[in-house]
Amino acid sequence: MAWGLPPRSANALWGIGRTAGWIAHVLEQRLAGIALRPRGQFRTSGL
Repeated sequence: MAWGLPPRSANALWGIGRTAGWIAHVLEQRLAGIALRPRGQFRTSGL
């Protein structure tokens, strides 16, 4: 209520922020011309 928003608007604000982040990542990957992925490989410890 501090900003005059409805009491249950937190989920919508979270979703908008998350979507903006995803769009930014897609634009960055398209600009780079490759999919940005970690180069590490999973290795088990053999336990």
